[in-house]
Amino acid sequence: MKRSKRKRKQKTYVIITLFVGALFAVASYALWQDGRYAIGQHMRCQDAMRNYADSVRVNAERFNLPPEYLMSLIMLECSGQKTPPARFEPKIYERLKSIYSTHRGSLEHVNYNVISNATDGTLRNLASSWGPFQLMGYKCLPLGILVNDLRGSADGRSVYWACKWIRSEYGKYLDEKQFEKAFRIHNTGRPDGQTHNPNYVGNGMKYVRYFSKRL
Repeated sequence: MKRSKRKRKQKTYVIITLFVGALFAVASYALWQDGRYAIGQHMRCQDAMRNYADSVRVNAERFNLPPEYLMSLIMLECSGQKTPPARFEPKIYERLKSIYSTHRGSLEHVNYNVISNATDGTLRNLASSWGPFQLMGYKCLPLGILVNDLRGSADGRSVYWACKWIRSEYGKYLDEKQFEKAFRIHNTGRPDGQTHNPNYVGNGMKYVRYFSKRL
C-alpha cells in the first residue's frame, strides 16, 4: 500500500516536472524569438539610418517635417532598403485602364485628359509605388515630375519629392504631431482609414519612438 502511494507521488512529480520544463522551454523559445526579432529590427533600423538619415534631416528641415516620422515611414514602406523595389498595384492599373479606355471617371486628380497619351507601360508605372516612401506613380503628375524622380534610392531626389508631397497632402497633421493619423493618410488616403496591415500604425509608432532618440 505504501509502495503504491509512493509510486503515485513519484509519477505525479515526474508529470509536474515535465510540464514545468515544457512551459520553461516554450517561454525560453518565445523570448529567444523576440530577441532575434528585436535584433533584426534594430539592424534594419541601423541600415535605414545609414541609407537615409542625411537626406531625411536635410529635407525634414526644408519642409518643416519631423524626421522621426519620415524615417519611420521608410521603415514601414521599404524596411530601409537602399534601392527599394517597385510594387505593382493591379487594382490601380485596372482603374487607370478604365479611365483611359472609356474617357470617363477619375482617380484623384487623374482623368482622361491627363493620361490621354499614355502607353500601357506608362499606365503600369503610374500604377506602381516607388522609392523609399513607396509613393504611387500617379502622384508624380500634380508635382509636375516624372515617375523616375520618385523611384530614386538614397540619393536624396526621391526623398525630396516625397517630402514635398507629404507637406502638401497632410503636413498639418504632422505639425500637430498627429502621427497615427498621418500614417493612415499615407497608407489609405484618409486619417481614419483602415490599413491593409493591422499593425501598420502600431509599428509606425514604435519606429517613431526609436528614431526620435537617434535623429
